[in-house]
Amino acid sequence: MKIIDKIIHPRYQKLVLLDKVYNGKAPSDILVLGDSVMERVARQDTDKRSLGEMIHDGLKQDGYSTTVLSGTGYHPDIFYHLIKALSCMKHHPRLIVYPVNLRCFSPQWHLNPAWQYHDEIRAIERYQDEKCIVRVKHVSRDKMQDFRNSIVEYPAINLKTVGSFLDTIAAPPVLDGEEQARKKILFIFHYMHPLVPWHQKLVAITMSLFWARKLGMKVLLYLTPVNDQAGVRFVGSKFYSQVNANVEVVGSAVDTYLETGLVRWCDWSTSFDSDQFFYPDLATEHLAQAGRLDLASRIIKSAVNFIRIH
Repeated sequence: MKIIDKIIHPRYQKLVLLDKVYNGKAPSDILVLGDSVMERVARQDTDKRSLGEMIHDGLKQDGYSTTVLSGTGYHPDIFYHLIKALSCMKHHPRLIVYPVNLRCFSPQWHLNPAWQYHDEIRAIERYQDEKCIVRVKHVSRDKMQDFRNSIVEYPAINLKTVGSFLDTIAAPPVLDGEEQARKKILFIFHYMHPLVPWHQKLVAITMSLFWARKLGMKVLLYLTPVNDQAGVRFVGSKFYSQVNANVEVVGSAVDTYLETGLVRWCDWSTSFDSDQFFYPDLATEHLAQAGRLDLASRIIKSAVNFIRIH
């Protein structure tokens, strides 16, 4: 690889690492992708290893080398481009661990200008075309007002724009019950937007699986745990119903690839208790020590069993 840059900007470090590992002499057996769930640890934890570190350590004990590529707000669009970039490299992982975070489909994440990663994706595309890492010209995309003005439709609540959600969530609670109402809105905003089969990030997942199959790589696809117990406490049973409906849409999208034998699907979205997250009312997916150990154990066991199947 040729690097057209004296100093590589942090936004390209994941691509540099991917190239170093899979164009190098000692490619990792397993590539683990992830968002902030792979990185965050709770303040009260005594084991300060991230989820990625726990997975790495566990797989090492089973004799497998691992590379973890994760970043805050990472999502299927950037995962797809990273996987496709492997087609330009000498080596490929035997297995990719690929998390699907249900919140990434929500307008709260999907439309947020802070998490588009346009420059990173353009750099990966340049890498595929020119076989080098080039600093792309940064294009300012201050789209926050557009983001706020985005029209959304949530059957569970009468708020019609992203901005109305953000303002309601940001308002400090004054009266009794307002904090509980705020948490209800958070869970709705994050997880209860009905998922459609043509969602951009769902398409990116299927394209990731297409390229993985083309390159002969196995994929362990799993749904990141969400705090569904808290969601039901604040929203009611319709929270669980909508999350399950969204899970079914994801499952239907990847079903064709399961038949190839190169993809394994694990739904862990509603199998964790509230006390396994940073705190019991958390409306994100960040796991405390017990939760990370649990999820790491599941991933390690599934990955080892899957990779040993010829």
